[in-house]
Amino acid sequence: MENIFGPNEDIERYANNVPYHITQKNIDLLVFHKNFRYTTTPLRYKYSVAELKKDKATPKDISQLLRYSIWVSGRLAEGEAEMIQPILIAQDFSREVIKKAKTADFNNRNIVLVKYKAMNEEKIIFENVGE
Repeated sequence: MENIFGPNEDIERYANNVPYHITQKNIDLLVFHKNFRYTTTPLRYKYSVAELKKDKATPKDISQLLRYSIWVSGRLAEGEAEMIQPILIAQDFSREVIKKAKTADFNNRNIVLVKYKAMNEEKIIFENVGE
């Protein structure tokens, strides 16, 4: 999972099914990243907002992920959109989804698309898409 969320030692905490706004929807996975690299005290430098899809992703899923990312930016990152890393994990991505992710104008981090394949009950393979 390090290729998706970064170094394990930088993960401060994570939460799943985080209530989003008043819509009674949930952010699938929210990860807080912190490190000591540049300061003597821990510095939170990133929030990963991950949306998980059981099947093939749709353009609507990109829109949903961006709404969640905007909310996290405003609520947790004090409006600093550059602190947010949107991540969409799905079984597959159409060209339309990849194009929408690449042209999204949320921040400079870009949306990370991750394709997964369940090999068996114990092994799942993850592959970054569109890099």
